[in-house]
Amino acid sequence: MKKVLVLGLILTFSLFATACGNTEASSHNADKKKINIELDNTKLETNASMTAIISGTTEPNATVIIKYDELGMGHKDDFKTLKTKASSSGRFAQTVDWQTDYTLYAKKGNSKSEEKTVTLTHSEEAKKAIEEKNENEEKEKQTTAKKNANSISFQMLNKNADKYVGEPYYIKGKVIQAIEDEGTTLLRVDMTQNEYGNWDNTVAIINNGTTDAVEDNIIEVYGTIYGNYDYKSTIGADLTIPGIDADNINVVK
Repeated sequence: MKKVLVLGLILTFSLFATACGNTEASSHNADKKKINIELDNTKLETNASMTAIISGTTEPNATVIIKYDELGMGHKDDFKTLKTKASSSGRFAQTVDWQTDYTLYAKKGNSKSEEKTVTLTHSEEAKKAIEEKNENEEKEKQTTAKKNANSISFQMLNKNADKYVGEPYYIKGKVIQAIEDEGTTLLRVDMTQNEYGNWDNTVAIINNGTTDAVEDNIIEVYGTIYGNYDYKSTIGADLTIPGIDADNINVVK
């Protein structure tokens, strides 16, 4: 009888433990259950204002996380995250404006949806608006560059060009040296013409690309002030002159 009683107790305990384990597992699985997310559209185009709206439905009051790679290079530091909350009816909407792929999922408590992807491209209307915006910004920058050329003299740059780093700037001058190396161009340009037609006051023009400009050409340059530019002369001396990062180089003659 004692053996039967002991076996009965063991069996009862085993059944109880199994039941509890199944209950805990079910509870754990319930906490980790998938929730649904549905998108109204997975392919979007921006409007004339260069925006679009990602929208859909999910669990009521769930948080929707939207991630995208701002530069498209795959670096983690470039990824941006947007968050929006679904309404009590489960509807959500988020305005976006970057032409790229957006990865999104919904989360509520310990529950999470599968990831979905939305691709955003610019419409022809948006492309035209972007082009006009860029043209206007470039015109404004060039206007500022010419104003700065009148107010920031070579003497001021030569004293300490680092003081004006990033300021739009314009020069017209004569190329005295042109060097191209691995897709980058360095021009040394005399930017001041005296009353006798001679040029002096040398600056460095740094261009991330190539140009048709060669020695003795007269060029116009729009860009930004690089700061103090250090280089070695042909005899190995260390020299410092003002530097200009070129956006546009136009060969006048």
